[in-house]
Amino acid sequence: MIKKLYLLLLLNIIFLTIYSQEEKRSSISFISGLSIPEGDFRWKKHFDHQGFANMGFSTGIEYTHIFKWKIFGISCLVDHANFGIDETALTEMYNEALDQEEGVETNAGWYSSTVFLVSPLVNIRFSDLNIQLKIEWGYSICSHPSVEAIDSDLGVLRKLNNDIDGTPIIGCGGNVNYWLNNKHGINLEYGVYTASPRFSDRTGHSFSLNVTYHLISLGYLMKL
Repeated sequence: MIKKLYLLLLLNIIFLTIYSQEEKRSSISFISGLSIPEGDFRWKKHFDHQGFANMGFSTGIEYTHIFKWKIFGISCLVDHANFGIDETALTEMYNEALDQEEGVETNAGWYSSTVFLVSPLVNIRFSDLNIQLKIEWGYSICSHPSVEAIDSDLGVLRKLNNDIDGTPIIGCGGNVNYWLNNKHGINLEYGVYTASPRFSDRTGHSFSLNVTYHLISLGYLMKL
């Protein structure tokens, strides 16, 4: 019995020694940066079809595994992005619709998009520097903020409660990873994503919004 325990202990030591000498191919990245709206999501003319969104911030976690031939891999990203609403532009839109210069007051919250993405990747390696190119798809939980527009004479012009919709999302992007040593590194990430959630207001009127945005993030890398 004792001999078997010694043999098991020896095998564990050999396994751990071999494993510790192998190059780690899995890593995790903690990222944070800017979320930049694009297209209809950013344009500021017609609120039913455009988002009036401003630049916001994002934070996320990404897991990456490089296959043993070191050219291809897979990554999983969970990211949460926020976007403000340009209340000044929204107020101007309602005042223009009423053919007046002032009189409308607007109050609005924040858009958000929480994404769960999986992507195959191509890994290009230059010593301690890795460039990774990705095609991404997954699922997004999009939140439309509460919005209220009130005219001093006419009263409430429009009121939307906070609404949430889940929808598929696609994107593409890339990472530039620089390893400071065998365990830790830093990275720069870029991605562009698009989704089409549907929201509704208090009257039951529903509308689709093309939510397209860029993410530019800096992160801390750690090999697993």
